[in-house]
This record gives sequence, C-alpha cells and structure tokens, in this order.
Amino acid sequence: MNNYIAIKPIKELIKKNNPDSLALCLVKYVDPRKNNGFNAKEYYFNHLKTIKLNLKRIDTWWNFIHSIPKNRIFYFQLQSQKLLINTAAVITGKFGVCIDYYGIPYIPGSAVKGCARSVAIKELRNASEANKAELLSTIALVFGWSEADWTKNETLSDFYWGCNKNDEILSDAASLIMEKIIGKHNKQLIQEIPNFAGTVSFLDAYPIPLKFYPSNYNTYNSYHHRDFPQYPHPVTRNHIFSFCLIPSPKRILVDALTKSIGWLKKGLEDHAIGAKKKNGYGKFIDCTEKVKRMINKTTR
Repeated sequence: MNNYIAIKPIKELIKKNNPDSLALCLVKYVDPRKNNGFNAKEYYFNHLKTIKLNLKRIDTWWNFIHSIPKNRIFYFQLQSQKLLINTAAVITGKFGVCIDYYGIPYIPGSAVKGCARSVAIKELRNASEANKAELLSTIALVFGWSEADWTKNETLSDFYWGCNKNDEILSDAASLIMEKIIGKHNKQLIQEIPNFAGTVSFLDAYPIPLKFYPSNYNTYNSYHHRDFPQYPHPVTRNHIFSFCLIPSPKRILVDALTKSIGWLKKGLEDHAIGAKKKNGYGKFIDCTEKVKRMINKTTR
C-alpha cells in the first residue's frame, strides 16, 4: 500500500491488499488534494489504467437488457467532447463518471430518469393552464412521487413549480391520477398513496459492444471504452450507450410510455445529461437505427 494515498478510516482495512476494483479505488482510496506539488489525482488516475477491465461485463449487460420482455431500447452516441456523471460521489472530483465493479463506465438509471424528468417538468411549466392537470398526472404516473412532491412549496416540489403555483391544478391532477389507478375521482391522493415508484423503470446505460458500432464510424476506435480511462475525462466523444426503459406490466398507460420515451430523447439530445451542461457537456445524438442495422448485419 505504499504506492497508494489512502483515507485514514480505511487505511488499516486495505493496507494488506492491493485494490483491483476501479469503482472501489475511485470512491474510497485516493486523497485528491495536492501535497507538496504532488498531484495525487493524476498519479492515481494513471495507476487505474494498469487495472485490466473486464469487458465481458458489457456483453453481459447487453444480453440482460435484450432478454427483458417489453423492453424499449435506444442507442445514443455522445456528441460532446466530455461527459461528467457522479462528480459529487466520486472522491476524485472531475473523474466524473460512475464505474461499476468491473471497471466499466456507465450512466446510472437515476441520472437517466432525472434527465427525462427535467424535460417533462419544463414541458409542464410551459403548457397551457387547460392542459397542465392532465400532463402532470401523466408525469407523476411515469416518474412516481413522494409526499413532498405534492406540497404547495416550489422549493420542495417541482410539481408545484411546474403548475405555476396553482393549487387547483395540483388538486385536479391528483384526482385524475386516482381515476387512472383505482377508477374513480378522489382528490385525497396523498392520504391514499403517499409514495409511488412510477410505471416506467429507467435502467443504467452501458456502452454497447464494440462489434455493434456502425461500420461508417471511422474514428470510434480511438474513443472506445477499451482505451478507458483517459485523464482527466474517462468518457469522451463517440461512445455509444444503450438506454433501456421497462414499462410496468400492469400499470403503464400507452400514452405515458410514449411520453417518457419522448422526454428521454429530448433530454439527451437537446438538454444533455450530467454536470456542466451549460459548457456543452453530456449531449447525445440518437443513432438507434444505425446500431440496429449493424446488429442485423452482425447476427445474420
């Protein structure tokens, strides 16, 4: 452990073992502060490159999402030069991406869901007063809610902010939701269902297998995850990720699923995902049809 800069509470735990998990290293082992001119983060980042990735994880995830009944899978290619995800949780700061146990960068389902939800709330804010209650009921059913989402306080509830602080719209939306769930109008939504998980699951987004990259992408090799990680930004332009949505088998409404897909696509292409969006980070472009053609060509 002499080559590692360990955080004190876990130094004793790891001093006899060399860490070989990228995820564990990034979150637990390194002190990113400079010490006497020594850049610990850059040093540690270079060490991470010596840990061999288990690329079978990508194939395993690919097979898993394609085996799920009624899946809705889309493929998006990163157009921005950089992608920053999970900057607050990873102790190396601007490393900026979630890493699974096998060392593969991925976008958490929570971030994917948040990307789509932010677009939906902005659409609610800009909708006409006549359409807000119906739209809010769809948003709530897709993404779910907690009790705080129905409070009449815009600092706690983006539902309330999206309704332009109109109490009546909030109440009408609650009634519509109860009608869709139990078949009758009832404005006592919070008393009956204080928390709801939503009718669409947004799964983690992983890079697609190399063999399914479109053949006309002449430059993708130099950017693919086989060259990961690269200091200081591990995920750079031209990576392709698979985004998978899973509708609830019992509760999903067709229009709600269609809406959720549209919100996600708009979020990825127009609004971006992750940190520093205003600086142009995290924008994707839909390449689903190109990847599907490559899948058909490869699996004949």
